[in-house]
Amino acid sequence: MAGMVANYTQLKRFVAVGVALWFLMLFGLSRMFLSSESDSEHVGKSLEQVLGRIATAGEKQQFKTAMDKIEKLQQQNDILQRRLQDLRNPALQRPVAEIGHAAADGGEYLVPSKEFEYSRRKLENGIVEFWRYASTHLKDLYETKDSNAAKALAKQMLDFMGEHKGVILADINNLESAAGITEWKLQKSLEMTRIVQNRLKNLQNPRNCAEARRLRCSINKACGLGCQLHHATYCLIAGYALNRTVILESKGWRYSKKGWESVFLPLTKTCKSSDIGTPRAWRDDPENDKEPVIELPIVDNIQGASGNNKRPLWLPLAVPRDLFTRIHAFHKNPPIWWMGQIVSYLWRLQPSTQKILDELTTKMVFASPIVGVHVRRTDKVGTEAAKHEVSEYMEHVKAYFDQLDVTKKTAVRRVYVATDDSAAFHEIKKK
Repeated sequence: MAGMVANYTQLKRFVAVGVALWFLMLFGLSRMFLSSESDSEHVGKSLEQVLGRIATAGEKQQFKTAMDKIEKLQQQNDILQRRLQDLRNPALQRPVAEIGHAAADGGEYLVPSKEFEYSRRKLENGIVEFWRYASTHLKDLYETKDSNAAKALAKQMLDFMGEHKGVILADINNLESAAGITEWKLQKSLEMTRIVQNRLKNLQNPRNCAEARRLRCSINKACGLGCQLHHATYCLIAGYALNRTVILESKGWRYSKKGWESVFLPLTKTCKSSDIGTPRAWRDDPENDKEPVIELPIVDNIQGASGNNKRPLWLPLAVPRDLFTRIHAFHKNPPIWWMGQIVSYLWRLQPSTQKILDELTTKMVFASPIVGVHVRRTDKVGTEAAKHEVSEYMEHVKAYFDQLDVTKKTAVRRVYVATDDSAAFHEIKKK
């Protein structure tokens, strides 16, 4: 009889354990869909009461371990549910690197990749070492009384810190690449490029030119090609800012008597010179907006022609208000990016022009990497700019290739020189 009682007691305990385990499983599954924190506390207390009555010390420990595991599963499930909600709600979507972990505040953080963390540590160490070197040697330089020794130490410091700067910049690039920022910036830039180029295309190609507001701009400005490109750029910027289709007058152009369109693609396909009519002179006045056609003065005279002797707000380095923040997210200098978009639209080559350039680059064995240098002298020197020696230009060329060499050695350092002074070529070959 005693054996039967013992077996019955053991069977009773096994049944109780089985029921409790079943209850735990049911509880865990229901928590994925229905339960609240108050429910969890109530069920947990009930389980503790049941186990306290029927379980041995060893069984209590097993139940405690099972409870801990279920609690962890619940935490992970909460994280996954939040992610699922984010994915279902476009307004809350964000990039996800890996499965997150619960943060100290009960929220969630993303786990950085191994490559990102290694790059971050390398960058941090590089900055610390840079400071240690600079602070130590600056103290030495401060205490050096011999002028020759001070100059030698200063040169040594400049050389070393220049190299170290290159390493730190390379580490920053590696960090951005490991975090996916480099690819993200590229995609955002391409996305914004499509937006801006489509805006320019639509503005420049109205369905009915006679009903569109137009802006006449003459490119026959007495200056060089670069200067005239600046003028055309200013015209297109004005057209965008004033919401007008730019019609470029270029007959008898000094670089091609057939006009701008013989070298570059036309700015507009739907408007012609005959659509200009009799334009009114541009003035910085709201009443001027009502004119169907206006004509811009050359950029040199824009302030005087404004009517209020003020420089128009849309001139460089201005950027359209609705684009600035979006551009700044991926580019550190929005005015440069914006100007690049304007020039890109202007500098669309005719197939015949592109063929000439392709043949020329093949003949020159034009290859990358290469640095282009424009040595401008003659009439510029003493009027708009000071003369700069070739060695000054080459310092920047050297810095560019030194930076490339930090990550990959450049086999040949190529330099393309454009200049209006033949003496510059002799200086380069000599030095």
